[in-house]
Amino acid sequence: MAEVSGVYQNSEDKTLNGESVAYSPESQFKFKLGYGLKELSFSASVVYVSDMFTPYSVDVSNPDGNSIDYIGRKADSYTLINGNVRYQKAKSPWYVKLHGFNLADNEFRYPANELTNFEYGAYGPGRRLVLTFGYDTQ
Repeated sequence: MAEVSGVYQNSEDKTLNGESVAYSPESQFKFKLGYGLKELSFSASVVYVSDMFTPYSVDVSNPDGNSIDYIGRKADSYTLINGNVRYQKAKSPWYVKLHGFNLADNEFRYPANELTNFEYGAYGPGRRLVLTFGYDTQ
């Protein structure tokens, strides 16, 4: 069994000419590839997220939108690589899965919002490995 899928997103704010949508990347790509053998299955994904901006306020003395003030700094684009391996013996409902998130251990940030008291936003999680034991009810 093999699986290939992809997603593309493109966002723009139509209220102001070409300004970025707050907390939303202008573009985002996700690609996933999976393959299964008899008792093993593998999958990997690559996620790209372009720059994200914080909310903006329009200066009331210039309401046509030419004077825009972003709250905090934008979060730079990033790429994440994830993967997992699953083992399930034939005719057994039990399985074990090892899942890796952010395998390249890339540093990335989410933009700050008006409720936070920091300019740089929140840092996303670094590399994580998760071992799961489970039971299939099918």
